[in-house]
Amino acid sequence: MNHSKEDICNKLMIESQSGNNASYQKLFEVIAPIVSCIVGKKVFNETDQNDVTQTILMAVHNASHTYQQHKPFIKWLNAICSYKINDHLRHHYKRSELESTEEQDFQKNAFGAFNTENKIDIKRMLKSLPKEHATILRLLKIEGYSVKDISKAFHLSESSVKVRMHRIIKDLKDKFGSQK
Repeated sequence: MNHSKEDICNKLMIESQSGNNASYQKLFEVIAPIVSCIVGKKVFNETDQNDVTQTILMAVHNASHTYQQHKPFIKWLNAICSYKINDHLRHHYKRSELESTEEQDFQKNAFGAFNTENKIDIKRMLKSLPKEHATILRLLKIEGYSVKDISKAFHLSESSVKVRMHRIIKDLKDKFGSQK
């Protein structure tokens, strides 16, 4: 960050804290691309980047009263960015681990059992699901399409596809998980 951005942001924040709405709006116009750039270096999913950027901007809004005028604005902003990005990544990786473990367990028990000619019938499993869910499961887990491909085909966000897949697997575990 160059020194002039620091001066501009500091001035705009001080004016914003004094109730100047035009300065408040200008501050967010100036910091939005800064925040977006910081987020883009740590969060690689585009949908998540937008979500985290918005979360940070909301955090700046909510914490603006805590900014101390004699301290560097960019360091204050970086601290908020760092906290929110780390919070997102911690949540993301924890969620990914849980989803991955659940999916692996289910696949080992269901698809693995099918492959070893056990009692679970994939066609029956797919028929038990709503058509869209069956299609998502088939494309993602059987045919090997990526989450990105499916999100484009169904006009959903990648996060939405992952959530649906998680729910589909949970539904199948509830219906067929005890059968071996």
